[in-house]
Amino acid sequence: VGMPTVLASLLATEAAVLSNFALHDRWTFGARGYRHGLGRRLLRYHGVAAGGAVITVSLLTLLTARDTLPLLLANLVAIAAATLWNYSASARWAWAAPGAARAARSPQAARLHRAIAIGMATGAGVALFALTA
Repeated sequence: VGMPTVLASLLATEAAVLSNFALHDRWTFGARGYRHGLGRRLLRYHGVAAGGAVITVSLLTLLTARDTLPLLLANLVAIAAATLWNYSASARWAWAAPGAARAARSPQAARLHRAIAIGMATGAGVALFALTA
């Protein structure tokens, strides 16, 4: 289309965020009921997506800065960490259910939160190990 690369990248990223939002809103979290309206969920999801992007870019940069990990492995670690963030933040913040405070105390939610914390700690450990190796 002759569009500048940066503008095309921004538009492509926004299109991806909007399509992911639509899928999550109808499919992933659609059955739970909502605490917030559509506009607020969309704004919150943009915040979640921005956090995931920061995690991905930061970890990828750290893991490849001194050729400590091969690019594909570093990218896998970065994407895994961002995926854990995106799901956890989406479930607890962007698509918080009306009874989310009570649900967060359930044994299933506690196990999920522990698993996410362990996954994020493992990703951070891999990153630190790779940087010091």
